[in-house]
Amino acid sequence: MPLIDDFFRHTFLNRDFLVAPLATQDAFEISLNVQHFKPEEITVKVTEDNVVVVEAKHEEKKDETGSVLRHFVKKCVIPSSYDGSNVKSQLYSDGILTVRAPRIKSGDNKGRSIPVTRVKSEKASLKSKL
Repeated sequence: MPLIDDFFRHTFLNRDFLVAPLATQDAFEISLNVQHFKPEEITVKVTEDNVVVVEAKHEEKKDETGSVLRHFVKKCVIPSSYDGSNVKSQLYSDGILTVRAPRIKSGDNKGRSIPVTRVKSEKASLKSKL
């Protein structure tokens, strides 16, 4: 379910490439107006340092007044409390692209657990060296 409501979508996202980032308790969401692009002309990537990169480009096209070439790149840092490895994007019929990263649950940890193994050693213990 998108975080951006229909009123906001139609009122504020009518301009070309307008970005509306929104962070809530559930997700971090970016909405962009990409109505001038086909789905195959849009790419969404997340870099290793949790930056969402949205790029849209189409070659020169003829229109009523001449020709048009559109290209944009938008980068946005995903806050550390959101899961950059679980980003999803949706393109709506009104031309709004929404990129969404869920919040990391408090029990989740981006690190990995290292097990502690107890061993018997014939070597001198650290305790005896102190």
